[in-house]
Amino acid sequence: MNLFIAITVSAMEPQVVGEIHEDLERLDEREQRTDALVLAELRSLRAEVEALRARLPDVSAPRGAVPEQEGEPDVLHA
Repeated sequence: MNLFIAITVSAMEPQVVGEIHEDLERLDEREQRTDALVLAELRSLRAEVEALRARLPDVSAPRGAVPEQEGEPDVLHA
C-alpha cells in the first residue's frame, strides 16, 4: 500500500508543482495590480494634502497680526 501511495504521489508531483507555480504567478500579478492601485491612491492623497496646504493661512506672521488683504497696503506697518 505504501508503495502504491509513493508511486501515485511521485507521478502527481510535476502536476502539483506546475499548479503551485501558476498560483504563485496569479498571486504576483494580483499583488502588482494592488500595489499600483495603492500607489495611485497615495499620489492622489498627496496631491489633495498639497492643495489643502496651499489654502492654509500663512502662520509665520506674528500672533495677533492682521493679514494684509490683497491689493490693500499695510498702513499699520508702513
